[in-house]
Amino acid sequence: MFKSALILKLTVILMIPVFSLYCRKGVVLTPVPAVNVHELVAQGDSFFEKQHLHGWMQAESIYGKAFDQERPDDLKDKLLLTRFLILTREIDEDISDPAMERSFAQLCSDNPSTRQKVLCDLAATYRNGSGTHASDPVTFNRGVFDVNGSAVDAYIWTLYAHSHGITEDNETAGARAEKFRDSPLFIYLYLGKKTVRKADELEQSYPDFAELLDFLGGVQFQRTKYGAARTCFSRTVNLIPRYTRSLNGLGNIYLFALEDYSKAREYFLRSLELNPDNSAALYGAALVFHHLAKYAESNGYLDRMLASDLSRGGHNSDDSVRYYQGEANYCKAYNYYLLGDRDKARQFVDASRKLLPRSDHVNYLSGLLYFDVGQHKPAREDFLRVLAGGSGNCDAQYYLGRIYRQSNDPFDERRPEETSGANIPGKLADYLIGVPLPNETPEERSLNYFLGACSCMENNVLGMEGQVKAVPAMDLEAADKLLLQGRLLEKLAGYRRTCDSLIDGMIRMVSPDGTAKSQGYAQLMKEVQVRLTGAHGSTAPVQ
Repeated sequence: MFKSALILKLTVILMIPVFSLYCRKGVVLTPVPAVNVHELVAQGDSFFEKQHLHGWMQAESIYGKAFDQERPDDLKDKLLLTRFLILTREIDEDISDPAMERSFAQLCSDNPSTRQKVLCDLAATYRNGSGTHASDPVTFNRGVFDVNGSAVDAYIWTLYAHSHGITEDNETAGARAEKFRDSPLFIYLYLGKKTVRKADELEQSYPDFAELLDFLGGVQFQRTKYGAARTCFSRTVNLIPRYTRSLNGLGNIYLFALEDYSKAREYFLRSLELNPDNSAALYGAALVFHHLAKYAESNGYLDRMLASDLSRGGHNSDDSVRYYQGEANYCKAYNYYLLGDRDKARQFVDASRKLLPRSDHVNYLSGLLYFDVGQHKPAREDFLRVLAGGSGNCDAQYYLGRIYRQSNDPFDERRPEETSGANIPGKLADYLIGVPLPNETPEERSLNYFLGACSCMENNVLGMEGQVKAVPAMDLEAADKLLLQGRLLEKLAGYRRTCDSLIDGMIRMVSPDGTAKSQGYAQLMKEVQVRLTGAHGSTAPVQ
């Protein structure tokens, strides 16, 4: 206590000369004046009028500062409306913002007006997804909303109608859209082909319209304009760091286009820090860890993905949910296969097939699992399903060749669904009637499939060489092109080695047959091998 008092006295003594100095110079210390609330509101209004998320966020911050000093009803209206627009837009754009939800709910709990109650009810309905309603929905009171004169009110009505299943005739909706077509609110509602055609003009008019930039980033990604896509996504994240959809977009560029898995992981994990339940980021992270050979970690993210809301609050269709459930189960099956757990792999590939019965990669993995345990009949049917789907899966043909060579059981050459009850695409009938021919011996069928696998591999190599050659013309920076080209060349070299080994094995299998046809096929396979690898001869001689 004594020591503290002494320090306090010394501090006061030391400060006396300072105050004396200011007094001698005639400097008067005055308190900082309170910020003018009207000026704050005017600043907030200028940002609000931008009519997009970044503008509303700036307006909300300024309105909030003013509201902390004075709380007139009109300022509460502005603040609640701004938070409503931010909240519903964030729901649309998959942006998780618990703080905004809490602040909006707090205003709604404070004796809301008729107009405010509509917004509070609509936000609750919107959060739960279209087709759901609040327990006591409030009727949209057109007396307090100027639907025909205000772009904001027209936008709110559109959200209300969509959330409550209200349909309007095309003429009425079209007239409203045309009337407010230059408003970012309605530009957002009708993002599409027309938006893309006017992209340069819109970006110039609204440089901080983050939702537009994210949309254009997605369009450019689909067009393989990866440099432009990255620019759009990066600008979006610079404007709104919590924009997980653009973070995922950046992750997708590095995952699928640049094959830079470490960089892709950074973006997906950053997205998950902001929203741990973001299903798109969970799926991206799962794929990244799979490519990094961290299969157990990949399955962990897939489990979290399957437990997340894949419907996005009703925004995604049942078909979309089923597709991603099927893909997640397939990825888990593939991870377990690579981990050596065939039982778990079978469990999850069967779950995936119930959701995606016509998926080529799902049927291929199922066939491979059957083949590994010597169940040649179901393996054959799965591989035939893969070929019937038009897939360029060389391995399916390779394993069919082995099945016909190794199995001692005769196969019923009718359609698989006629013998097993499986649901097979109709194209399978045409395939079975064509190649291989029904009157061929198992050995002859094996030769056909082996040669087909070799031809398929050659086509794949040509395609990969084309990808390497296409890199210089890609919309990427020079450093990215160099790195990508290196990765593709490495992948091509690895694939060539795999093809060399497989063709070598096939030649070894058919050479002992001793028939002229077998030797002819072996020679054809060797020619493919030479073209693929530049080798002058296989270790398996053609006799």
